[in-house]
Amino acid sequence: MSSNYRSILNAQGSSFSNTKSIALDGVDDFVDCSNPSNLNFSADDAFSFSVWFKKSSDSNFHQIINKQLAAPSFNGYILFIDSSSQVNFMIRESSTLFHKITDNDTHPIDTWVHYSYL
Repeated sequence: MSSNYRSILNAQGSSFSNTKSIALDGVDDFVDCSNPSNLNFSADDAFSFSVWFKKSSDSNFHQIINKQLAAPSFNGYILFIDSSSQVNFMIRESSTLFHKITDNDTHPIDTWVHYSYL
């Protein structure tokens, strides 16, 4: 297991007692949910998600949710913050068919933001 990976079970630490959330250090941790089929969907499916995030830097790209296949297809979906600090959601279904939604609001560093797609 990579040092950047923390599963839901071991991310809580000895002093963390909430079993409904995880504690990440905000540097390089992530949660790997494996590849369950119930998280597969396309642009034609009904779905929603809700996340809280806080940018810690103005780097060019921040992934928030990512369920994509590897190159060359990259089919799947991704929620990310681009270099303009705008939130983007993209579903890719083939090399030529993808749907992208961009939020025109920008999100400052070190500010918690709640983002929902319904």
